[in-house]
Amino acid sequence: MSFRQRSARFFILVGGSLLLGASVGLVGTVYHSALFPLGLSLSVVLVATFLAGLRVLWRTRLLAMGGAIGIVGVVVIASGTDLTGSVLIMADPAGLSFVVAVTFVTVVALAWPKFSARPTSYDREAGNPERTLPE
Repeated sequence: MSFRQRSARFFILVGGSLLLGASVGLVGTVYHSALFPLGLSLSVVLVATFLAGLRVLWRTRLLAMGGAIGIVGVVVIASGTDLTGSVLIMADPAGLSFVVAVTFVTVVALAWPKFSARPTSYDREAGNPERTLPE
């Protein structure tokens, strides 16, 4: 696979994660205030599982960052007023909780460290039955 093919594939994946993130953000935005505690909880769980899935499935954080930008972008746009003066995320406890929770979840999902799958030298030494402790 050439460099152009890899970069085109990567940009398509990032664009797809951005669009999927926007759709997840839109679903969460619409349903966060329905049945206030349950709708909010399910919306935040939806955002968290989407971002965790992106972080688990691919090695790079850029796909998760694209999804996070899509989610936060929709939340920011829906928090403001449109031309007719309507707002999807109101400044009530449900709306403020949703905005804070989504922001917190996206920051944690992007900042979560990537653990190495390869064993370290300490792991190899710990599995050695002839290993003795220093006296």
